[in-house]
Amino acid sequence: MEWIIVLFVVLVLAGMVVMLRKRREEQRAAEHERAQAFMMSLQGANLMSVPADVTTASSTTSLPAAPFSEDMPDTGSAAAVAKPWTVPAVRRGYLDHRHQVVWHWLRTGLPEAEIFARGSLRRVVGSERVRKDMMLDFVICNAQLEVLAAVDLEKSGQVDPGASFKRMLLEEVGVRYANWNAAQLPDQRVLRRWIEDGADVTAPDQMTR
Repeated sequence: MEWIIVLFVVLVLAGMVVMLRKRREEQRAAEHERAQAFMMSLQGANLMSVPADVTTASSTTSLPAAPFSEDMPDTGSAAAVAKPWTVPAVRRGYLDHRHQVVWHWLRTGLPEAEIFARGSLRRVVGSERVRKDMMLDFVICNAQLEVLAAVDLEKSGQVDPGASFKRMLLEEVGVRYANWNAAQLPDQRVLRRWIEDGADVTAPDQMTR
């Protein structure tokens, strides 16, 4: 008699398990159908928002957008046509004249390098080496954006008091450092040797006049 009760309980449990699995499958199928219906509604809304001629052209080939023209007729649509940014008559330069000259000089002497102005010392050496960030006038990188060297310009003819600290940190990570007078830059041939071989760029006979 007991084995009949046990068998009945086992059958009931098995039936409940089957019913639970079936219900979960039904729920998953319903969720999948709802998701598909939602995606289809989104696609339908996108297609309705695009003009017919545009959708036809995009189905065959990718065409560049037509340039904006103020002479274009008003289509009467509620959405306003975006106009180009208005630029003020007087634009403020990112670099002053002295830094612009040196930036172009570095670009000319190292055409294959990437020259970044106003670099971050912390970004170059790592935040674990310096707590308070300091600026580098120029950061010189190779084509892979690996830092090769950093350059600061003397301020008002005075050597940057933090130059020795920057040099120490940069040399620890294998980055060359120089602090130059913008009016007395090294010869560009020496500049290349400095980047490649670490040649001295401070000797008076190697400076431009």
